[in-house]
Amino acid sequence: SIVGLLEQYYIQQVSSPEPRSNAGSFTFYYYYNNLIAYKIQPNGTFEWVKTIPKFQASANDYGYYSSVAHYITDDKMILFFNDNLKNYDAKGNWNQSVFQTSYSKRTNTVARVEVDLKSGEVERKTFFELSDTKGLAVPKLFQTDYKNRQLILLLIFGKKEKYGILNF
Repeated sequence: SIVGLLEQYYIQQVSSPEPRSNAGSFTFYYYYNNLIAYKIQPNGTFEWVKTIPKFQASANDYGYYSSVAHYITDDKMILFFNDNLKNYDAKGNWNQSVFQTSYSKRTNTVARVEVDLKSGEVERKTFFELSDTKGLAVPKLFQTDYKNRQLILLLIFGKKEKYGILNF
């Protein structure tokens, strides 16, 4: 069988004309939204398809802190992305909300989503918060090292970079 992951991604360009000078400016909005995890059986039919709701939007930054990182083990697909603490209860469990991702120290969190490869069951919790790490996660620059069974993490705050290793 085959397992896969899709992410809704698009860019919106908005122009703002300046009537006095005949010039204008453009704002580029970057959207990285819902994820779809799936498993296809050898006969080509879907065994399961799961939507993982998320809403990430930013402007004029190429979506640098948006998107998702993942790795796959024998029985799980593990996903990480920046999220909003309002989407979780006090114990860190997802409360079914889909507030826009926050990049502020008070409300940013990194979500950890576990997808069971056999059943497609999804579990979503907070993994760490900006207030704890003093850095924003850059999931699209995380690197998966399957040989050493590690996920290399990159966090940035201002001009400082932090790296971490997650063994799996």
